[in-house]
Amino acid sequence: MNINEITKEDINERERREKQQALEVVSQKNCILRVVAGSNAYGTNNPESDWDERGIFVDEMSRVMLPFEKIEQVQLTRDDVVLYELSKYMPLLLLQNPNVIELIWTEKSDIIEKNELGDLLLENRYEFLSKQVKDSYVGYAQSQLKRIKGHNKWINNPQPENEPKQKDFISVVWNYTNVKEFNKKAPLDGFIAVNIGENNFSLWSIEKLKIDKKSWIDSAGNPVAISKQELDSFNPNNLPPDVIVKVNRDIYSANHTNWKSYWTWKNNRNEKRSVLEEKFGYDVKHAMHLIRLLRSGLDILENGIVPVKRPDKDYLLDIRNGKFTYDEIIKESEMLTKKVEEVSKKSSLPNEPNYPLAKALMLEIYMKQWNLSPKEIATKVVGLKM
Repeated sequence: MNINEITKEDINERERREKQQALEVVSQKNCILRVVAGSNAYGTNNPESDWDERGIFVDEMSRVMLPFEKIEQVQLTRDDVVLYELSKYMPLLLLQNPNVIELIWTEKSDIIEKNELGDLLLENRYEFLSKQVKDSYVGYAQSQLKRIKGHNKWINNPQPENEPKQKDFISVVWNYTNVKEFNKKAPLDGFIAVNIGENNFSLWSIEKLKIDKKSWIDSAGNPVAISKQELDSFNPNNLPPDVIVKVNRDIYSANHTNWKSYWTWKNNRNEKRSVLEEKFGYDVKHAMHLIRLLRSGLDILENGIVPVKRPDKDYLLDIRNGKFTYDEIIKESEMLTKKVEEVSKKSSLPNEPNYPLAKALMLEIYMKQWNLSPKEIATKVVGLKM
């Protein structure tokens, strides 16, 4: 490439790649724990499953201590590997984020690498479980359930290709004419309109007023009203309106949003997932994760442990393979949600995770990683004299 042809975008892209490469080097060099994640960790993988890894790293002191270039996580360009910086990981852990909790409860055989700093997290993992698991696991499960129900609705009630128009959502409030058709469908052509408030419009026949107007609806399907003063100039005899209609903007907006969401989903959904959805009438993979989350939350509240490698993997795979109907999945999720709510009230877990320990542990890990004492941190980074 000729140097004169190098653009600002080229320079920005090169800088982005260089920064990404540098972050990957730092995050991998300072990684304290890295594990297998996803279906391979749960035991629900099949030959087509992706290979996922998650981990924790300790960033360089200058970025952690100062607010200007904080790095929360790094996604490696190779495979599906996400590494969380410790200051990002710990708050998510205390919020009982299911994906984050699993990281320190993964089976020993699925630990790819760890050091003594990673061991500190593993040794204290019981301290970070609490009854708040109920809200986080049920919350994530409800997100899966919402997707399942939404996709099921779209599969069974597909949206038309043509975009909905506002003109399709106009209802007749009163028909003063003898035209029975206007009782059910508002007239669009051959009328002028005046807005009388609250999205209500009075319509007059242009034939009756003897004026040259074509429609009160524009080419985009939206209402176009004239002023009361303009009407008076067309209607010197003060003739009453022929029809009163209501433009249902809220209903149109909801339908348009649903139409747009449907086609975004349909055009961008995973091809293999779409085949499963069409075959079974719902997203079986979402369903598997829905039940897994609820059962995992139940296990934590009842037993105080997080069984990442699922003992019920065969049952979960049956869900993944479509052996249950949509209604059976919904019923099971409702039963499990209710059970999680009940068990949380009797659980022996504390009401909240051990925040003081979390703070102390973070400080210890950072100091050991940077090989510094609290005094040295204050002197070198903050500039205090101690």
